[in-house]
Order: sequence, then structure tokens, then C-alpha cells
Amino acid sequence: MSELSDAVQIMSVTGQGLCLGVKTGGALAKNAGKLMLAFLKLLNTIYLAKWKGKTSFNRFLKIKGNNMEFLSVETEDKATLRRIVKEMKKYGILTAKMPDLNKGDGLSHIIYSPEDATKVEAFLSKHFKGRDRNIKIKSVSGIDYERTGYDKAGRPTKELRELEKSARQEARNRESGSAKKTRVRTGSTRKASIPR
Repeated sequence: MSELSDAVQIMSVTGQGLCLGVKTGGALAKNAGKLMLAFLKLLNTIYLAKWKGKTSFNRFLKIKGNNMEFLSVETEDKATLRRIVKEMKKYGILTAKMPDLNKGDGLSHIIYSPEDATKVEAFLSKHFKGRDRNIKIKSVSGIDYERTGYDKAGRPTKELRELEKSARQEARNRESGSAKKTRVRTGSTRKASIPR
């Protein structure tokens, strides 16, 4: 039931954003609407793929809502990322590592809530003085994160295609799972009505 409410909430945000884009009008609003729609499609793809990190994307959405900020970390080393996330948690920042849409580009992305912006600033000021000071961390937009899933020619990367394929498979599994549940319920009702 909570998955359904999450999907409804994502669709609601998409609708509100599209309404806002239509109301503002103009070519700029059309482009912004297209970019927002592409970004929301990517978020929905990640949601459906059931990707899990240290803190899962789904858990992050349930706790903090759809409002999020992105940090770009210039490393793909798992041990270094674990240290950075552990340090962020010491500051009380709830984070989720996003899927790497382009392995080999040297970037990883982490989301956090805008409510934690002051905590992130404090973390960054300490980070640049600490052990991993040579690793650059900067704030980026969701659109910038989404763009990492495409190569220079504008084609989706292998990782993005695999993520989308996983999301489609998960959607099919959910549909077939709900059909099986309906059959099981119907079957159990028939068995209960047969006199002994």
C-alpha cells in the first residue's frame, strides 16, 4: 500500500510541476517542463528498480519527501565513499547514494534533504580540512545528475539502459504479482463456498 501511495505522490508532484510550467507559458517554461519531466522519469525509474544503498532511495523519500539536493563526489572508490557517508551521518545528515549512471567517469552522487543544508555546509567545511580533502564534493542539480547517464553523443549509457530495463522488469513483476494475488483470493473464496 505504501508503494502505491509513493507512486501517487510522485505522479502528484509531476502533475503540479507540469501545471506550473503550463501557467508560466513561453519557450523557457516548455524547456523547463521537459527537463523536469525527464528528471522525474529518472527518479521513478530508480524507485521502480528497487535500488538500495546505505540508506535506500525509497526510505529517503518516505522520511524526507520528494524534496532533495544532490552532491557530486569526485570518486568511485567504495571505501572512500563509505568514509564520506559515515562522516556525513555524524553530522546528522540523512543521505542516500544514487546509482552510478556512468561508471568510469570518476563521479558518484549522494542525495540529502534541503532541511540539512546547514549541516552539509558544516560537513563540507570540515571535509576540506580532513583526510579526504583532495576529493572534491560539490552541489549539483538533479538535471546534472540525470545528464551523467548520457554519453557525449546524447545516447544513454550502458548503466542507464540496465537501470531502465530493471525498472521495466520490476513493473512487470508487480503487475503479474497483483494478478496472481487476485487469482489466489478468488480461488480461496471458491474453496470456502464448496460444501463438505
